[in-house]
Amino acid sequence: MKKIFFLLITVVFAICMTACSTRVKKQTGIPGKVIVLPAKQGVKSLPAGAFISLGNRWASEQTEVYTELKGDTIKFEFVCYGNTDDLEWSAKKPTDDMTLFGGEHVELLIAPRGENDGGRYYHLALNPAGSLYDAKYRDTDWGMIGNTKTEIKKDCWIASFELKHMALTLDKTGATGSEWNINFCRTIKKKGKEAEHSSWTGSSDFHSIPTMGLLQFSGSEPTDHLRIFKCAQDKNGNLELEIGKTGKEHAFLQIFSSGELVHSSKLSDTKPLKINCDLKKQYVSLKGMKNISIYLLGPYRVPIQNFSANLVPVVGEVLALDKFEYINEKDLICKVAKFPGKAEIKKDQKLIKAYDVTEKETKISLNGLEPGRYVLEYSWGKNRTSRVFFIAPEKLAELPELPPKGKLAVSGKNLNFDGKPFYLLGISGGSETHFPVNPGFTLNYGKGFRKNALPYRGIPGRRYVRKPISGYAYVKNWESVITKHFEKLKKEEKSSWNLLCYEASIKVLHTKPDGSLKVDPQGHLIYKKIYEMAKKIAPESVFSIQVDRMDALKNYIDCSDVLEYAGWNSSYHRINMIENFGKDFDFVRNLAPEKPLVVWLGGSIPNATCRTAEEIRAGVYYTILKGGAGNIIHMGHGGIPKERIRFWSMLSMLQREVDSFYSDLKTWKEADLKLPENIIGKAVTGPSGESLVILLNLTDLELQQEFDLPGIGKKKLIFTPFEPMIIRSKPPVKEKKAEKKQGEKAEKTVQKEQKKN
Repeated sequence: MKKIFFLLITVVFAICMTACSTRVKKQTGIPGKVIVLPAKQGVKSLPAGAFISLGNRWASEQTEVYTELKGDTIKFEFVCYGNTDDLEWSAKKPTDDMTLFGGEHVELLIAPRGENDGGRYYHLALNPAGSLYDAKYRDTDWGMIGNTKTEIKKDCWIASFELKHMALTLDKTGATGSEWNINFCRTIKKKGKEAEHSSWTGSSDFHSIPTMGLLQFSGSEPTDHLRIFKCAQDKNGNLELEIGKTGKEHAFLQIFSSGELVHSSKLSDTKPLKINCDLKKQYVSLKGMKNISIYLLGPYRVPIQNFSANLVPVVGEVLALDKFEYINEKDLICKVAKFPGKAEIKKDQKLIKAYDVTEKETKISLNGLEPGRYVLEYSWGKNRTSRVFFIAPEKLAELPELPPKGKLAVSGKNLNFDGKPFYLLGISGGSETHFPVNPGFTLNYGKGFRKNALPYRGIPGRRYVRKPISGYAYVKNWESVITKHFEKLKKEEKSSWNLLCYEASIKVLHTKPDGSLKVDPQGHLIYKKIYEMAKKIAPESVFSIQVDRMDALKNYIDCSDVLEYAGWNSSYHRINMIENFGKDFDFVRNLAPEKPLVVWLGGSIPNATCRTAEEIRAGVYYTILKGGAGNIIHMGHGGIPKERIRFWSMLSMLQREVDSFYSDLKTWKEADLKLPENIIGKAVTGPSGESLVILLNLTDLELQQEFDLPGIGKKKLIFTPFEPMIIRSKPPVKEKKAEKKQGEKAEKTVQKEQKKN
């Protein structure tokens, strides 16, 4: 009976927890991210912690935030853990000096419920020197009513905001009993190191209200609460965790590494616990990252809280090949972070060559290897990893010139050039390029395009300014300037790609008669007007607009023929580009269901070393398989250095690879294809019975899977991280009737002779 009783309690508790989680998710989009203010005044809330960096990584230094209500004042106290000897921050600056954001600081974002001015929020920031930024949305004329304080200790620094909470509500309702959307953020800036941005919600956009958590002014909270002070890897790659909890009841702790249980223990008191455990790596991912999930379980092992994020490896890439495609090279050079080990070259899962690796850099002969796809597997101890590479034919096929008077046209969600499927591919920015061979991109925006590539043009009549505010300043007679531009464009016979605005979500400013500038509060409408003007004058031209802010996209759907976007949640700031790529694409597709989408990929963003060749290639294939119309690879912000030869090598082969299948993929008949969760793909059949299948591994791990491919049959495939595969079958050979009869007659004669003997 006791067992049945406990089981019933467990089930009921689990249902209640699920209901609570669902309720929070419905309200905030961040399940479990709730802070409850104690009913008793002057008592601090449980700490909001487990900060996650951009890119879904555990913050290298953790932060906790306590909230406290005192009469009409609400206090937020940030405790920023870490050694304060090497913090980097500016000296005390005047209020709202933007240089505050260049160093170590914390941010508080509050969006009280009931506001009716378009989802505005309050944004406050403090650095260790006490410099303050306070604004309502982006309006710095607003000033907080209250006090701030900072304190620097050896192992942490503390920032406090005390605010009159009634001054933060526009609808004049009292705070008690209400809920606010809220986010707590911290930028860690150490001397000589890049800034690390982290937040309580783990959102890639700190300012997005739908992804903020909740502050509840009344309610109940769990008696036990997980506190994470440190989550990192030690020099041996093991998990180094410092953890604690609130509450008097004993609880259970479980830690998973990429879905595998690596630690389980009982927590009986509130003292911080230090844990060091083996992450049990076997196949090491492309960037060596591991997902760490930490669970707090109640007395009956019912989940109370859980947090999950990636760990940044102590070392960079474990295995790096010097190129992606080898063209007339005799050797391959591989660099390893761990040795000694063994390198094996395989083709179609068959061992071709094997080498002992005893140094960081090893030269491997490519003599005797035919053109095609190969995999280099590297193993050391219990661990292994792999990379794909290609050997090109001795003479590369020339990419055909685009017709000099070819016509570009929009065809539903796709683009056509002279009536044929056309995939737009190009790069932007970057003063230097280091392609082994010319990639022959179809878009003439950066470098490396083919002859007669599509020119990428902007529009005149504006300039970028930083004062009085960053934005595009339009000349007084901008309408006549733009009209003349498009009238001239109409006379030209050559097709062009006209960009109405790069980063269209930046503010629009107009020149007043006295020469000063004023901000247009509805700047997005100017692009709609320009588009309507341009389309009326030059209806055959194709116009696009580029938007970086996903929350602003809806304003620009009717401003162009083609929509270009950059997803900060995936292609720009996410360390793992593919992690939210599909989600971002679906979000934009829902806004623009019938418009061609061109996806920007962050080649040199967030930094020059982050993006791997594999991710960029996967990003292009992902776009194609989701029905996108093209990609522009962002190579600005310092560009990609010359020594990253594998990256440049991949770019050199990318357009050739896409051209080899894109027309067939778009014009052949689609076939049914069943795929597992971590694979995306498409199958088509040609007019003569031939088949084409494109598959993409969406993970940074090796995947082994057996597929039943249309027109090809059952096939076992092994994918390296983020690898796409192109699989073709030839049409079935039809024997001629005369040849078939002659063969049958000969076979019968042989059988008769065998019987006689």
